[in-house]
Amino acid sequence: MAPILGYWNVRGLAEPIRYLMAYTGTKCEYCDYVTGDAPDYDKSCWLSVKETLGLPFPNLPYYIDGNVKLTQTLAIIRHIARKHSLCGTSEEEMMRADVVAGEAMDFIVGFIKFTYFSPDMEGGREEYLNSSRVSLQRYSDFLSTYPYFAGDHLSFADFMMYDFLDQLRTFEPLALDPFQNIKDFMARIERIPAIKEFLESEYFRNRPISNKMAQWGTKPIPRQS
Repeated sequence: MAPILGYWNVRGLAEPIRYLMAYTGTKCEYCDYVTGDAPDYDKSCWLSVKETLGLPFPNLPYYIDGNVKLTQTLAIIRHIARKHSLCGTSEEEMMRADVVAGEAMDFIVGFIKFTYFSPDMEGGREEYLNSSRVSLQRYSDFLSTYPYFAGDHLSFADFMMYDFLDQLRTFEPLALDPFQNIKDFMARIERIPAIKEFLESEYFRNRPISNKMAQWGTKPIPRQS
């Protein structure tokens, strides 16, 4: 039986997991939950089954593969990465992958807070983008030495960083333009045959980035490249 990945019918926090599934050739059943429309944003499709799946800590995303039942984005990503030797090929690469995974999570949590909960998202747009440039410069500087975020070899951290950077450039198409090393990294990931196929799939194209209660990204948006 194929593993099951449960999440909202958006990219959100689960897309790096989907990239890993695509890259490793893992056949997966996607259980996508659809939030109701405004003003209530009904979530009963998930809440009605939340306590019935045998998850120790019920949450979205979740991953079920036989007796393996996991929640939390990073836990799921690391589990899949360990199975497929995508955690780094040396202690140094493993440490870098873990650090970059933390960076990516900080990045996306900040982005989610801004696009979901900002009292004046458009008014604060330039300030947010200016603050993000500090991190982007660090990422670009690192990529001047290595092709991937862990070093010389692809790791789970690359899929996390790729997706979160892709969300940023979708929000602001010029956001990555000053950072050629990052643009080269993005192109490098997109040239991977399995990732290219996934990015061109109807499944990828038909899902929005954000859930319905967000201020941005609630409709499918053509991917920037």
